[in-house]
Amino acid sequence: PLLLKADGTKFGKSAEGNVWLDAELTSPYKFYQFWLNSADDEIAKFIRYFSLLSQPEVESLEAEHQNAPHLRILQKTLAKELTVRIHGLQAYQKAIKSAEFLFGGGSIEFLQELNAADLIQLFEGLPQFQIKAAELETQPDILELLAVKTAIFTSKSEARKLIEGGGLILNKVKLTDPAFKVSEADLLASRYMVVQKGKKNYFLLEVI
Repeated sequence: PLLLKADGTKFGKSAEGNVWLDAELTSPYKFYQFWLNSADDEIAKFIRYFSLLSQPEVESLEAEHQNAPHLRILQKTLAKELTVRIHGLQAYQKAIKSAEFLFGGGSIEFLQELNAADLIQLFEGLPQFQIKAAELETQPDILELLAVKTAIFTSKSEARKLIEGGGLILNKVKLTDPAFKVSEADLLASRYMVVQKGKKNYFLLEVI
């Protein structure tokens, strides 16, 4: 049967929401997330179309899934199998770490492992800002960076309030000093900074 998207339309090269095997067109992280986020009625079809598991194995997984659908056993099984088969085990492990970073705790060590392309893929679709290298050379304080040189905050007072409340994180390190000076030492892959505003609001700053 023809594979359709959730809205009933066909996948096509010129359409939105396509999933490519080429990592430059669909990153391994987004590829993994596509299968992981499949609806229950879709995953039952997908695992029969694309998995190399035997029918008894699939039926056993389906029984487990029905008993605990919140665990997303079918989705995780197919997402892992296809990501490893298409992109390799290392790419799958990085996709898992990326998900843990965005939706869980994450760490500065993980960010430091990523190259520039990885960072762009990880934060694709999220708000991004650019600042000039000359502006960073002056080592602006964090309030200046977030409220003047970028528009992450509408004002310095708003930024200060969040910092003093412990809700501002730079490169997975919580900032508590509104006078903190930002420098080249804070760059990831010699070019980026990741700002986390609250628990789930991420911003990528690029130095150009």
